[in-house]
Amino acid sequence: MFAGGCCPVAQAVVRAWKDIETWLSKNCPQIIRTLRPGATERQLRAAEATLGFPLPPGLRMILRVHDGQFLRPRGRWQSLDAFCGVFGGYSLYDDYVTMGLLSLGEILALSSSWNSQGGRDSSSLIFACSQGSVKQICIDKVNGAVASILGQAVAFPAAPEGAEGCAVQRWFCEYARRLRDGVYAASPIFPLKRSPSTPCLYPVRSSGPHGPAQVAVTQGIRVHASVLFLPEYCSHPRDEARGTQAYTFAYQITFSLLSEEEQAAAWDGSLGTFQPLLAVQLVNRTWRFLPTGHDPILASGPGVVGLFPQLSAGGPSLTYTSCTQMPCPTGRMTGSFGFKEGDAEAQGTRFIEAACPTVHLTIPEYIY
Repeated sequence: MFAGGCCPVAQAVVRAWKDIETWLSKNCPQIIRTLRPGATERQLRAAEATLGFPLPPGLRMILRVHDGQFLRPRGRWQSLDAFCGVFGGYSLYDDYVTMGLLSLGEILALSSSWNSQGGRDSSSLIFACSQGSVKQICIDKVNGAVASILGQAVAFPAAPEGAEGCAVQRWFCEYARRLRDGVYAASPIFPLKRSPSTPCLYPVRSSGPHGPAQVAVTQGIRVHASVLFLPEYCSHPRDEARGTQAYTFAYQITFSLLSEEEQAAAWDGSLGTFQPLLAVQLVNRTWRFLPTGHDPILASGPGVVGLFPQLSAGGPSLTYTSCTQMPCPTGRMTGSFGFKEGDAEAQGTRFIEAACPTVHLTIPEYIY
C-alpha cells in the first residue's frame, strides 16, 4: 500500500491511473510502454527536502504510481517517442504537440531552471511538458492551483478552483474521465506510417449545444466540428488592458458522405423526392467568427487549406485543421461548405451548401 494510500486524494488518483492505463492499453499501447515505475516514498521525501516544501498531495500520488515517462530528449523531432505523451496532443499545420508527464528528477531540474530565470514565477512547479517545451502545465506550491504557462509567467488556469479535492487531482481525474467516456479518440499526431497513436485533444463528442464538438448533416453531407483552446499561442492575459490580447482557438473539421441508406433515413421530406448523393467534391468554404462584443470576422475562399476533397457515399472521411485568433475569450464560429455533386467540373449537377454546426469558443475549465 502506498503511504497515504487510504486518503480520498490517493484513492481518486489510483482509480484515474487505472482508467488511463486501461484506455491506453486498448488504444495507444506504445504509450503504456513509456510509463516509468512509481517514485518511492524515499525519493519523494528527498525531492521535498531539495525543494524546501511538500509536494501537493495530488501530484505526489500521480508520481507515486508512475514517475513520469521514458521519452527521448524533447528537442529531437526525429524520435517518434517524443509523440507518446500520456496527456495527449494535437496537430495544427506543421506543429505536432503532445504532452508528457515529467519524472521527479525532471520536475526538480526544470524547477531549478524556472526559478533561476528572471521574471518567472518561482512558486510554480512544471509537471507536464510537450516536446520542445512549447506547452507546459504547472502547479502552484502555495495554493495548489494548476495552470498553463505562457512565456515567462503563469497564464491561464488549467483546472477550476474551489471544487472538492486538490486542483491537480481534479485535473488528472477529469482527463481520465474524458478518455473513459470517449471524449477523446486515439489517432497519430505525427504524419508518418510508424507514428504512434495518441489521445487526440480535439474532442469527438461533448454534451449540450454549447460543447466544443458539434455535428450537422445537410442532404447526407456530415460535418463534424470541434475546437481546442491553445494557450501556448495566445498573448498573455495582461495584454488585454493594452488592447493587444489575442486568444487562439484551433478547430478540426471532418467531412463525410453518409451511405445511401443513412441518407434516406435522414432525408428531409420538404426537399422533395429523395435523391441520394453518390459522390461530392468540396468547392468552397465560408466562415463567420463572432467574438463577443466585437465585429464579426469573415473568411471565405476556394477549398480548405488548399484541398478540394472528394467524398463517396459511405466512404472514408476527410479531416483538416486550422485556427483563428479572437480579440476576446468568448464567441462563436459558424459557416458552410459548398459541395458539387460528382466533381467540381461536372455540369448541371446539384450544388449543396453544407452547414457547419455552430461551435462556441471559450476558455475551457480544464486545459490539457
